[in-house]
Amino acid sequence: MKRWNELSEAFVTMKIGGVLWESKQVPGFASIGRIRAKLHEQIYFNEPFLKEGQRSHFQNGTIAIETPDGSVIKERTHPREAFKGHTMETPWDDLHLAYFNAYATWTYLTLPFVLTYEGFQVEEVEGRMDNGEKCRVLKATFPDYLAYHSKEQKFYFGPNGLLRRLDYDVEVSKGASGAHYVHDYQEFNGIMVPTKRLVYPPDENNDPIKDLLVVSAELTEVSFK
Repeated sequence: MKRWNELSEAFVTMKIGGVLWESKQVPGFASIGRIRAKLHEQIYFNEPFLKEGQRSHFQNGTIAIETPDGSVIKERTHPREAFKGHTMETPWDDLHLAYFNAYATWTYLTLPFVLTYEGFQVEEVEGRMDNGEKCRVLKATFPDYLAYHSKEQKFYFGPNGLLRRLDYDVEVSKGASGAHYVHDYQEFNGIMVPTKRLVYPPDENNDPIKDLLVVSAELTEVSFK
C-alpha cells in the first residue's frame, strides 16, 4: 500500500474486444483507447471515445462526452438511472457505453488496492480450486459513493497473493454475470498489473463458459505517476 499511496494517476493504452459491444449495438467501441484515471478518486477519461476529437469523462457521478479541451458535447448527471429496465439484450446509447466503460475500467485499474478504501466491507470466505490453483477468496461490499458492477463481489487470490479472478453481477444489465480472469502480470512503477483480462459468463457451477468471450482487454502501455 505504501507505493500505491505515493501514486495519484494511471495512464493506460488498452485494446478492447469481446461480443458485448456488438450485442449492445456499439461495435465501434471494440478498438484501442488511451485512458487516464485518478487512483484515489473515481475520475476517468478515455480518448478517443468512439471517434477522434472526443473523449469520455466520468467524475462526481456524471458521465460526459467532451471535446479534448473539455467542452461538453453531451452528458448525463444520473447515469445509472438510465439503465432501469435494461436486460442483456437492451442496446446502449453513447452515454450508457461511456458510463459502463468508465466505472468498470476504473475499478479494474485500482484493484486490489481499492478494497482498502473508506467504506469497503471485506471478509474472507471459503476458498476455491480454480484453474488448478487453490485460491483464497474475499467477499467485498462496495460503498455507495462509488459506481460498481454489483454491491457484492468476490475476488480470488492465488498462492502468490496476486488477484486471479473476480466474480460479479452486472446490475446495469439484468441477468448478466461475469467470471472475470486476469493474466500476464507485469510490474510498472512498482505496481504489479495484469495486462490481459478475459470475461466469461459463469455456468451453474460458477465455472467460466469459455466458448463465449464477453469482454477482452489487453493493456499495451501502462504507467503511473
